Amino acid sequence: MRRLVCVSFFMVILAAWEMCVHYGFWSDMLLPAPSQVAGYCFGALADGTLFWSSLVTLKRLCVGYGVGLLLGLPLGILIARFLILEDTLGVVALGLQALPSVCWAPLALLWFGQHE
Repeated sequence: MRRLVCVSFFMVILAAWEMCVHYGFWSDMLLPAPSQVAGYCFGALADGTLFWSSLVTLKRLCVGYGVGLLLGLPLGILIARFLILEDTLGVVALGLQALPSVCWAPLALLWFGQHE
């Protein structure tokens, strides 16, 4: 019974979302209808673009993780080892960690562009 209530709740949310887009309460450019999203996903799955796009994303994640590991690990060890680095770079790193990750996305696009 509990699962039925949960599934029904989300079905009502999806139906309301679909109707809001259909009747023009908000633009489908701002928030596309669930049917449009599903259609795009099935189309991308059928023509193979979803698979290749996922591989590109996975490659970028692995490269970013590797660069972060190669730069961050030695820097973290040095910051932990030397008090002067802890008092200077450690404070900067702590301040930068307070920003949510999503704040770095626009800066990364400006700094690196949308290419590899």
